[in-house]
Parts: sequence; structure tokens; C-alpha cells
Amino acid sequence: MADLIDAANDELPLDRRLKLSIKWNSIQVPVTFPGEAYAKFQIGFFLGTAPLFSEAVYGESEARAGGTLLPGYFRGWDEDCNFLTSLRTFLETGEAVDFEDVCEPVFRLIIADDAFDLGRNAATTDDYFDVLAIMYNGGEWHDRTVGETGPAIKLAATRKTLRRFLIDLLTEADDPAVCEPQARQILRERFSGNCAI
Repeated sequence: MADLIDAANDELPLDRRLKLSIKWNSIQVPVTFPGEAYAKFQIGFFLGTAPLFSEAVYGESEARAGGTLLPGYFRGWDEDCNFLTSLRTFLETGEAVDFEDVCEPVFRLIIADDAFDLGRNAATTDDYFDVLAIMYNGGEWHDRTVGETGPAIKLAATRKTLRRFLIDLLTEADDPAVCEPQARQILRERFSGNCAI
């Protein structure tokens, strides 16, 4: 599991800081796309170790009872592990991450110099970034009243915390219990010389 802890309030104890957490469920190579690695993951929003929102927002109590979805997490899907590639590109070039998964509830993650101005790249000397995570278009909260707005968090990150987040994600992705051999090989080739793999 990889955690990104809010860097804006680093004087606060960890149990009082926002945290974005990603845990891989599986990474596989689909038969139809043999050169790609597709991931199923869980994404969580926390205040310290406590889920940020009530269970009514998360729903899927059957999946939680069966242990396939941890408390405080939503389901996510990543085609060809694009989030990992986007995060590495951001660290190398400053080009904003604007990742969106493909299953409901749809998840969007923005990492940028300014989360509300994605056209502006971060400079290589910048060391303070916005991280905006939004669940929308589906989920327990979704109805005509609320529209497509869902649970969201905005936190700050530094280059060091984002690099640590990427390393933790890659380290977990290299676990044979999570990642099938062919997908591990794809990720090792893609990220060799970068971080943990």
C-alpha cells in the first residue's frame, strides 16, 4: 500500500493529517492487449488512519464484509498502469497528472503545480504541488440532487513525497501476490532504472 500524506501541515501529528492511499488488488496482462498491464486497485481518503467519509458514502458493504474492499477505500481501475507512467512523467518534466479511471464510481486524480490550471507545467525547481482526488459519476452519493460531484480531497505534496509515493507503488506492484509474471516484466522494462523496479 502506498500513502501520500498531506505536506501542507507537516507540523501536525500524522493522525490529524489528510492521507491518500492506493493499494493494488491485481495487475494483469489482458488477452486482448498482450503488451499492456491493467491494474485493479483500491483508493482511500483518510484523516490519519480513519476513513474520511461515513460508510454511507462508500457503500459496497458486501465487498467490505468479504474482504475484497478495505474500509475507507473505493474501487479503481487503471488501463496499462497509466497512473504510474503519468506520475513518473510529472516528476521528470512537470507535466500535470490528470488521471481518470474507467469504472464507476469514476475516480480522477490531478497532480500539478496548480490543480485548477492544468495547462501550467511545474518547473524542475518547484517543490510544492497540488494533489486533487475526486470520486464522481456513480457511487452511493450519486443522484439528481448532487449530480456528478462526489467525495474529494485536496492535499499538498513535495517532490520528495511524490517520489516516495511512486517508489511505494512500484515496490508493491513488484509483489508476485499482486502482479502476474508477464505484467511484472512489462513494468520492470518500463521502469527499469527508475525507482524500485
